[in-house]
Amino acid sequence: MAKEPGGIDRSSPVPIYHQLKVLLLAEIAAGRYPEGRRLPTEHELCDRYGISRSPVTRALTELADEGVVVRRRRLGTIVDPGWAPPGPGPAKPVALVPDAPWVGAAGIGTGGAGVMDVRTCPPDEVQTRLAAAVGEGSAPDIALVDSSEVAALVAAGFVHHLGELDEPWANDLALDVPATAATGGYGAPAAARLTGLWLHRGAAGEAAASWEGLRELARAARDGDPGVVSPLVMAAGGRPRAVAEAVVALVASHGGAVIDDAGIAVASPESVAALEALRSMVAESLMSADVASYREADVAVRLATGAAIAAIGRSDLAPEVASAAGVAPAAVWDHFAFAPLPGSGIGAPSACVGSWSFVVLRQSQQARAAAAAVRGVIEAAPPVPSAASGLVPVRSSIAEISMLQDPGYPLADALRAAVVPRSTGAAAVVAAELRRLVQTAITGGIRVPEAAAMCGRVLAAVTGA
Repeated sequence: MAKEPGGIDRSSPVPIYHQLKVLLLAEIAAGRYPEGRRLPTEHELCDRYGISRSPVTRALTELADEGVVVRRRRLGTIVDPGWAPPGPGPAKPVALVPDAPWVGAAGIGTGGAGVMDVRTCPPDEVQTRLAAAVGEGSAPDIALVDSSEVAALVAAGFVHHLGELDEPWANDLALDVPATAATGGYGAPAAARLTGLWLHRGAAGEAAASWEGLRELARAARDGDPGVVSPLVMAAGGRPRAVAEAVVALVASHGGAVIDDAGIAVASPESVAALEALRSMVAESLMSADVASYREADVAVRLATGAAIAAIGRSDLAPEVASAAGVAPAAVWDHFAFAPLPGSGIGAPSACVGSWSFVVLRQSQQARAAAAAVRGVIEAAPPVPSAASGLVPVRSSIAEISMLQDPGYPLADALRAAVVPRSTGAAAVVAAELRRLVQTAITGGIRVPEAAAMCGRVLAAVTGA
């Protein structure tokens, strides 16, 4: 049998067995193999497509498991007489989305339900599930991921550049959505958050103006209220990316950067000074060493109940803080304030901005429809997210309008002071190492300069910077 022209693309990230399965299914649906008709043998399919027997066997087995064909010994593989091709009309693109409060607050959940088949999973499992699905050849059409992770997906060849699918829209995003640059144009930012300083409303003002002001506030709470065990808290044991964004903001407030134009700078004097500031807080009992194991929910509860008077954390913690405080989500800013981390003298007040982006997978059989669905959801979402969500606008023009026209906008100061972290193709490893560095600085297991130097060497090795 002559080899079939085309059909199997060995350069594609889609597994060969899945490509063959799709080809056979299309031929069956088109009537090339009517019901009861025998398909080519495994040997014939191997010869036709120039592939080994293993992917052929798997493709036929999966078609049998799905009721498309019946495999009979000595008779071969035939089309199941009871199978019918799918009805007319394309299916909605399948989207894998984190099951998190901010998804609904950003309008993604309700908007996506109309144009996407939305599947959810815990936020911490999105990357692993996506990687497993790609490996199995069953990737969704769309995924909503942390923007910092897009570079790794691009390096693996998993996602389309948006310009390939909708060039005018991609150009529009590049002009007005700064987070698009961090994804290299492969992601469509859908929601953004800040990392900065949470404070009880009555403690805002002087406390947020300087590190010394924050220390004075913490000392007063430590000495005057026995219920305050750790006046300042942070979720140093929480999600690595959240901790990494806290490090970016902390180091920026001391005039430094984790990664700068010259490469990895986590061991610079400014970075070390920022980490030693945390360590000194612990030494003075203004921050408990236990925060090294705190997660986001622990921080929300301690802040809301008054067990802490300030917290380094993300703005999208707002729904959890409101719930723990027993107040309506819309009233959270009546009780709490969110500010950039105070400047240190050589550094300016700083916050860190992060985002989540939609990506379109290369395994998608309807990539342009998937891109159109993403565009529809993003454009239908409120341009200014509800303040109760703790989210901020992804478009620069909208963010500027929010800050200029609404003097009471609760995230304005932090948004003005926000810095964008450098993107790398090893974001997950970088985040994990920065979390380990913070935990070391807090617990004092190793001197901060030595810990920072070790972290710098690891980051340089994994990023090549």
